[in-house]
Parts: sequence; C-alpha cells; structure tokens
Amino acid sequence: MAISSSATDRRVEWAYTEEFPTEHQLLKDARAESVRLGAVPVSPATASLLTLLAASTAASNVLEIGTGAGVSTLALLDGMLPSSALTTVDIDRSRVQAAKSLIDQHRDVRKHRVRTITGDVADVLPRLSAGSYDLIFVDAGVEVCEYSAYQALALLKNGGLLILNNALNSGSVAQPAARDEITVALRRLIHDIAECTSDVHVSLVHAQQGIFLIYKKYQ
Repeated sequence: MAISSSATDRRVEWAYTEEFPTEHQLLKDARAESVRLGAVPVSPATASLLTLLAASTAASNVLEIGTGAGVSTLALLDGMLPSSALTTVDIDRSRVQAAKSLIDQHRDVRKHRVRTITGDVADVLPRLSAGSYDLIFVDAGVEVCEYSAYQALALLKNGGLLILNNALNSGSVAQPAARDEITVALRRLIHDIAECTSDVHVSLVHAQQGIFLIYKKYQ
C-alpha cells in the first residue's frame, strides 16, 4: 500500500520536533543510564517541554511520580526557580540511586530541595500532603496511570498543573478497536477528566506517546 505524502510529511515533522532540542551532557548521561537500567526516558522534545512548563508556571513545589533514571527529573530541575522543592518517587531502588547520583551533579542542585523516595505509589502517594504541589508529572507506567492521576489531582493545588505522560498508551487509546484493560482505563480517564469542565482545563498533546495536561482551576 502506498504511503501518502501527507503521512510522510507528518513523520518528517515529528522527527524534526523530536530532534530539535539540544540537551546538556548530564541529560545525555541520564539517557545512557536509562538504557543500562532498562528504563524508558521521556524524549528530548518532552524533556524540553517539562523544562518550559516548570519555568513558566514558576512552580515552587514539584512532584514527579516515576523517576526512572532521572531524565525527566533533571529536565524539571532545569526549569525550576531557586529555593523550590522537588519530590520524586519510583519503585525501583537502582533507578532512584542512579537518578540521585545525577541529580547531585546538577549545576543548580544546591539551590533546590530535592527528595527521592523509593516505594510503590499505592503506599507513598496517600502519605503526601493534599493540595500542596504546584506541578506534578506522572510517568509511572500505564498500569498505574489511572490510580496515580486521581491521587495526583488530590495532591495538586488549585491553580496547579498535572502532566500525564504516555496518555495514549503508545497510540492504543486512539484506536477504537483496542479494548485491552489498560487502554480502556486510560481512554476513560482522559474523557472523564475532560468532562469536568467546571474544575479543570485540559489539553491532549501529540508529543512522544501522548501528554495529557490538566490545569486545576481555582475553586
């Protein structure tokens, strides 16, 4: 079957945007650690978006659910203001240790308060303070995305921003015929949250494997 020129153009545009950011050496080191540890990091385009969102929201208290080897952690730190705080959570101890080593090398680490937590989201998130975070990034795996998203909304301040990575489950959510349990749960999640128009503004961004942005309105 012939591939349309428009489809080819979209792939070219996609590749261009993903390759556009220039990353510093520490981010490159974190990507190498991700490969070594079998973690899937955010793409360069997504990392640059995280930096921009952290900077533009002037978030003073940030939560990351899913540390990996620290690529997204470093990207968030790049955009955060001095004296701001970041808490990052992951179930894999080796990944947390690798990320912590890289975080300690970050040029602005002494200007921030960084806390790493090793543990399952089901155990850790209920112990965190509700309504206390300005920005939350969720990249904890699709199997716990629905649970993490609703927990994160409770932890988010009014006026805060929630960022869900891989919201399209590698494209499955956009395929009506895909009816596996995780895809159905993610599809339900984004539609249910989007319908809460009195509580949130949302945007589903076609970046990497889908990023769902949720702004929690002031009540």
